[in-house]
Amino acid sequence: MQSEIQKIASLLKKTFEGGAWHGPAVMENLANITETQALMKLPHTHSVIELVSHMVAWRNYVIKKLAGDINYKVSDEMKTAV
Repeated sequence: MQSEIQKIASLLKKTFEGGAWHGPAVMENLANITETQALMKLPHTHSVIELVSHMVAWRNYVIKKLAGDINYKVSDEMKTAV
């Protein structure tokens, strides 16, 4: 029987990688994005790569915290990595 932490971790993985209950996952939606598209920015917006980097940083944060790493922090570099 899965623990609540295992269930949450599984949902996070599916939401990001595939098989999510809500439809296409993040990586499924990004499958056909070109490098040019990923780096493109409109004025006063973030690029796709910036948004994905932000999502990955916070996904990793949640996973680390669920695993019991009380000292894990998201660095400024990870928040804005491109």
